[in-house]
This record gives sequence, C-alpha cells and structure tokens, in this order.
Amino acid sequence: HTPGAQRLNHDDEGSAVVHHPKGLDRRAAVIVRRNYPPAMARFLLRDYAFPDEVERVATQAEEDGWDGLMFQDSQNLTPDITVAMTLAARVTERLLVGTAVTNLVTRNPAVVASAFATIQHLSGGRALLGVARGDTALHLVGETAPTVDEFVTLLSRLRGYLAGEDVQVGTESSRLQWLPDATAPRCPSTSSAPDPATSRPPRRTATSSP
Repeated sequence: HTPGAQRLNHDDEGSAVVHHPKGLDRRAAVIVRRNYPPAMARFLLRDYAFPDEVERVATQAEEDGWDGLMFQDSQNLTPDITVAMTLAARVTERLLVGTAVTNLVTRNPAVVASAFATIQHLSGGRALLGVARGDTALHLVGETAPTVDEFVTLLSRLRGYLAGEDVQVGTESSRLQWLPDATAPRCPSTSSAPDPATSRPPRRTATSSP
C-alpha cells in the first residue's frame, strides 16, 4: 500500500491516517468497512479532488492494491468531485471511485443520483456513493444540516432515483427517465447519520440501491 500508511489486516476495524506526500495539509485515510464480513473488507484511500493530480493518484492507488479512491466533497474547499471521479474511472480498471462523503442539501438527491448513475455506467459498475448530513459544504454557504428525519427523507429519495422509481417530491412525481434498464448494476451507497436517541457521534449505516 501507499508508503507511510499503517498496515491493517482485513479483520481490523477502524481507520489509519496517511499523509499526502505534499504535506500535512492534505490527508488520506484508510477506511475499513466495519459492516463487511472480514473476507469482504475494503481498503479505501481518501483524497481531495484536484484535477491535475487525480489521474496520477488513481493509477498509483490501483497499482498499490487499494480497493477504492474516495473524494471529499466540499465545494468551497476543493474542486468538483464528479470531474475527479470521472477522471479516476477513465484511467483505472478495477478501482472503486466515489465520495467520502457528499451531502443531499447542496446537491439535490436527483442531481446526486444522476451523477452517480452516470459514473456507474462510465466505470462499468465501480461507483461507490457515500453520503452524510453535511459539514463544511453546508456551513460555508450558510446552510444548516438536515434533521435526522429530513436526512432519512432525502436518503429515501436518493435510493428511489437510483432504483429508477417514481419519487414523490411535494406534489410532483419525479424520476430519472434516462436511466438504463433495470438489469443494469445499481450504484451502492453508504450513509452516515446521527443516532436520534443519543448525543453520540454519527453512526454509519450501509445501504445499497435495489
């Protein structure tokens, strides 16, 4: 794996921090999916979506044996993630490409679903969508994070769009009409939301579009 990264066995849980070669202001994290059985654990490298570096980083990540390359989405701090994921998908063959994480406020669920369905098609089924309530992406444009109930609603809409279903938004019935047929592989997703019954940090739950 990438030089300087802590080596993790597939039955480990948690994350390790590795530093970007250009300095401590850019960090990547090894993410081991806790909800997977040991044989299905994935090692995902997190980076930032700077287009001049994406292709090199993606190529190196695949050569080094990483399972995926995940981009942080915060529009005021880093370039656009959809461009980065497209570039990464075009220069790799097996590497998962996705977000760690995006949100469903600055990016409407229909917009997110359309973007990821496109990347899923382009990459041959290698898109991985990570969503959460939002942090700097919302704060820096004066928006507030959705409540737990609001987040569940947004997530439900996202899943509906990805599944090619009709999604009820107010009085409108909305769907992605351009999606491939139902036999096409759907984009898997993970979500992170706070525990509504406690003040504990966000708990991560895995979801997968039908």
